[in-house]
Amino acid sequence: MATFSLGAITIVSGLVATVSGSIVLEKMTKRFRIDFGENKITQRKFSYFITEKGSKLITVVTGISCAIALIGAIMSPAFEGSGAVGSFAFFLICIAVAEFALFLGVGPANMGMMNSVNEDLRPQAVAVSIFFMHLLGDFPSPFLIGVINDGMGMYWGTCILMPG
Repeated sequence: MATFSLGAITIVSGLVATVSGSIVLEKMTKRFRIDFGENKITQRKFSYFITEKGSKLITVVTGISCAIALIGAIMSPAFEGSGAVGSFAFFLICIAVAEFALFLGVGPANMGMMNSVNEDLRPQAVAVSIFFMHLLGDFPSPFLIGVINDGMGMYWGTCILMPG
């Protein structure tokens, strides 16, 4: 049940929030897009504005996502009295909202990356970005979680990992 629920949340929130984040960035940069279309600003300045607005959006939605996930992790045991289903449902709702907020930054992050490199280097930029996401993210994570659990115990390992 947990695997299916988290998988469904990730797929739905990933698809909807990625598109939504791109739409939000388009709305945030509409004025600059009009100025660029009327030749009031250069391509370089236009790219800078998109990157700047995208970075601000990513910072805000990442903070919101972390806060919501932390609230869900801390508060879900409080719903224990309403049964395991109430606690689990509250936790899933918080995870769904947090993942949605986190995925809002995917489109703006990609736009920022695309506007930060020359056009002929964009495919390599995407490849390097994906490489480092895996190298620094999901590659060492299982090993590090195991080391923490083995060294400190499951309780402390869970406490350390819960906020992230």
